[in-house]
Amino acid sequence: MKKFIGLMSVFLMLVVAQPGLNLVFAGDDDGDRAERVEKRRQTQEDRAMQSRDDDSEDDDSEDEDSAEPPVVEPPVVEPPVVTDGDGDGFDGLTFGGNDCDDSNAAINPAAAEIAYNGIDENCNGMVDDDDLDRDGFVAAQDCNDNDAAINPAAAEITGNGLDENCNGMADDVVPVADTDNDGIADEKDLCADTPAGEAVNGDGCSASQLDSDNDGVADAADQCPGTPIGDQVDANGCTVLPPDADQDGVVDAADSCPGTPANESVNANGCSASQLDSDRDGVSDAVDLCPNTPAGDEVDADGCTVVPPDTDQDGVIDANDACPNTPAGQAVDASGCGASQLDSDNDGVTNDKDQCPGTAVGVAVDNVGCAVPVVQPPPFNLKEPMDTLCSQCHGFKSSPGYTTMHNIHVNSFGYSCNTCHNF
Repeated sequence: MKKFIGLMSVFLMLVVAQPGLNLVFAGDDDGDRAERVEKRRQTQEDRAMQSRDDDSEDDDSEDEDSAEPPVVEPPVVEPPVVTDGDGDGFDGLTFGGNDCDDSNAAINPAAAEIAYNGIDENCNGMVDDDDLDRDGFVAAQDCNDNDAAINPAAAEITGNGLDENCNGMADDVVPVADTDNDGIADEKDLCADTPAGEAVNGDGCSASQLDSDNDGVADAADQCPGTPIGDQVDANGCTVLPPDADQDGVVDAADSCPGTPANESVNANGCSASQLDSDRDGVSDAVDLCPNTPAGDEVDADGCTVVPPDTDQDGVIDANDACPNTPAGQAVDASGCGASQLDSDNDGVTNDKDQCPGTAVGVAVDNVGCAVPVVQPPPFNLKEPMDTLCSQCHGFKSSPGYTTMHNIHVNSFGYSCNTCHNF
């Protein structure tokens, strides 16, 4: 019933929504019909509104009892990515492939390279039509770009009629160059530019070009052939003698003794006897009466050593004699001192009289260099007997005697008295 009323309400709404649409009923005049229609329309609208309200309540109740399922959005489908743009079976470089031109199906790694078109059909990174035989030389340099054994760097093989090195000739027969036309090939000609018509030797040199003695003057004009090597020569190839100011036969450049007196014979160094001083003592060999003087010796005008003075005649010159006036005949040491002048133990008695050498320093000695005993009345006020004192310090009992022991410990070693004495 509710659905029927709803449908009627919709129908009436359509009728009301059409202002030009009028419903005509039989037996009514225009005025009555309009009034009845208006009342009937109003009644129908009221019923329709009531019906809608009832339906809304029913719908709310139904919504509470059963909720509509959620709406599921369809997935977004991305268009497929094309990695082989030209369809030649090789992906483009952009997609990690190796097709160097993915817009041209004729260019891919499997394509055949077309010679001399400037295009890299097989995608190997090279325009191969520049060097088809891969010998390192492009077509502009290679006289046969289909044979790697033929290129400008190839070795020419004689006798095969081929131009392997691309020099424009089949080098089975190589022309020989002879620039000066003297009959000797340039590669063997030691004298280039031989004047026309001049006869040459096997080296391609004519007489006007040869210089047998290498003095800078050609053989044809050399009036002194065979000049020694190194000699200075004139325009005729003859040696120009260097200067020899003292005319001793030794040129100045090699003369160790310039100004040699006239007519004196000289050695290879240009020195005569009057200029030589073999022992370098300042006296020339010509007047030196003592040749071979030891180096450093003072010599006289005759070139003989001047002996330095030795006043005491002990064999040691005064300059080195530590003991002048040594008695005659007494042996001396290197310092010029004899036994009568030495006192080795510094006790005031010379060695020749000292009967007790090696006396300790500070010990009083007699006239023969022996220690003088120190006399002291017993018992000397010792802390212990002398043997006991000795054994306490040295591990032995025998005493060398009071005087010796006293001198050694006091005079030599500086012991204080209270070390052994009770004072």
